[in-house]
Amino acid sequence: MDLGDRVKQARQLRGIKSTELDRLAGVSQGTTSRLESKQRGKFGGTATTVQRVAKALRVNMEWLMTGQGAMEEAEEDPIPNRAIAASIARDGGVDEEAIRAVLGMPVKEAETRTVLWWIDAFRAREAFLAQEREITGAAPAKKPTRARARAT
Repeated sequence: MDLGDRVKQARQLRGIKSTELDRLAGVSQGTTSRLESKQRGKFGGTATTVQRVAKALRVNMEWLMTGQGAMEEAEEDPIPNRAIAASIARDGGVDEEAIRAVLGMPVKEAETRTVLWWIDAFRAREAFLAQEREITGAAPAKKPTRARARAT
């Protein structure tokens, strides 16, 4: 198994087309196809190109180049949205439950669902609850202050 075979294997495992991989990796159109079909002379690729492909596929560069080591790239942070959730918390407008949901998103789900979708969903929920409170005359629930949120 060579470099082209490993690129194809990883791409198919991720369920993406070669044109999509070209776009994700930021390489010229057809680069992935040439690499996979072993047209090395026409590939014209550099180590940087292969590195971009590895990053887009989320595979270990050593595995992609040599077939040695683990295929999957080790994840740096098991909670990839920690900074985004902290930003949402600082900006306000989203309740504690929303922030916990964003923080708890698994990596795969975070990649398929945008954080903006979650924010819109929680804002819609807040709007619904506000409308419900207006109809029923119930007092709005208190939002936790930063000091109270840190204490819990």
